[in-house]
Amino acid sequence: MVPIYARNQDGRGYTIYLDTDTMRVYRSDHQETNQYKYWIGFVVTIAFLRGLAEFNLPVSLLVKSAVVIVGVPISIFIGRAVYRKSVQNMREIYPTKDMLEDYIVKGKSLMTKEIIIAGIILIVSLTFCFLYLVFNFLMWLILSLMFFAIVGMFSKNITVKRWKLYKYGLSAIGA
Repeated sequence: MVPIYARNQDGRGYTIYLDTDTMRVYRSDHQETNQYKYWIGFVVTIAFLRGLAEFNLPVSLLVKSAVVIVGVPISIFIGRAVYRKSVQNMREIYPTKDMLEDYIVKGKSLMTKEIIIAGIILIVSLTFCFLYLVFNFLMWLILSLMFFAIVGMFSKNITVKRWKLYKYGLSAIGA
């Protein structure tokens, strides 16, 4: 599945996906977030992070490095799993070939923005990892792992197949 177009209008967004193997097109409506759950989670997270503000573990660089080496792939996996769960409610749509090509042209800038945002978030994540390894402040590790989960979400969308689709159009996938 390759996301080819996304739109958010009047708070109702959707993403158009192309299954490059079967050439079927799907639409996934963005889910509305529950504001109460968001604020409860926000308050709990702030309380948790404030509790960790003064928490320091005296561990060696080897142990801290091992925590980072194990934690980063787990965070990326969690991000990819969260993304996968968010696009489950898809329904097939039947656009014409011209409409599909129009979606691809309009969606081209979306991938560029996603690559730039993912790159920035990756640099921030690596910076937080470095800060954790140098200063032994647990907050840096938690922030790093959270940002790596976001990188995992973005990595699900940024594929070579999608790039070829935007660069060469439908002919890149044999349509």
